Amino acid sequence: MSAAEATAYRIAETDQRVNPVEFELHFQFGLWTVVDRSDDRWLVRTRDGETLTLRPTD
Repeated sequence: MSAAEATAYRIAETDQRVNPVEFELHFQFGLWTVVDRSDDRWLVRTRDGETLTLRPTD
């Protein structure tokens, strides 16, 4: 499953699960910006400058 088609994500640094609605809202409200993305992960930057790795879950 690619990162763009995932039904849920997990933040590698915190092991927190993020559902698709939360995922979209973080981008819409400017809490995250995409730094890089590939088929198996998204790298995002938070408002605080922290970089997070999001991976799709099964």
